Amino acid sequence: MRASVDFTVKAQTIDEVKEKALSEWKRVTQDIDAQFPPSTELRMQQSEEDDATYVARIIIQTKLGE
Repeated sequence: MRASVDFTVKAQTIDEVKEKALSEWKRVTQDIDAQFPPSTELRMQQSEEDDATYVARIIIQTKLGE
């Protein structure tokens, strides 16, 4: 089975986006050692509320079990 997981995080730098996104991915998978699958996509855009903040959409496509 394939799964597409889509969520957003808010941050001020790319590194912060990656850190928050990975933390959320570990929570979702319930795996503290989880890493992003190669197909992970990151789309960032400036927040309409604050010029220094970005809203990042994380799209992860992966296989679930075998």
